[in-house]
Amino acid sequence: MKTDTAPRGFVVLAVFLGVGAFFTLISISFLVFGWVQYKYLERSVVEKMDQYYLNITRPDREEYL
Repeated sequence: MKTDTAPRGFVVLAVFLGVGAFFTLISISFLVFGWVQYKYLERSVVEKMDQYYLNITRPDREEYL
């Protein structure tokens, strides 16, 4: 008498696809979170970048790397 209702290969495939889908959703959520944070802070980021550019392009400023 057989007690398995699904072949073992389908169970392994379902688990494999489930884990893949889980990690895909986690990756997408990280990307979306980063994009939302950037859009939320975009103005301050651009202001800081502009200020940095103005600081390093000021005449008579010597910057050594």
